[in-house]
Amino acid sequence: MKKDVRLRKIETQILHTFSLKAIEADDERIKMVIFTRITMTPDFKKIKAYFKVLKIEEVDEILKALNHAKGYFKMALKESNFLRFLPEITFDFDNYL
Repeated sequence: MKKDVRLRKIETQILHTFSLKAIEADDERIKMVIFTRITMTPDFKKIKAYFKVLKIEEVDEILKALNHAKGYFKMALKESNFLRFLPEITFDFDNYL
């Protein structure tokens, strides 16, 4: 139970960090991203970041931009100093309402 609470807190912190970094990005496509949720494996090695965009037809192009900017988001996690190891990041469009 205690580990679940810690995992949820870290996911919330990552969501906040990614949202701020998206706003600060140089790429206009990344600035249009709204991160909705983060899921992390219990061993803290993998992150899946779900996002939404206003223009649904641009999802593929934005996903390419996010995958190209993985290093940018990893550096944001490194600077935040709340994870011991840098996890693998994957991005996925959030199909939920």
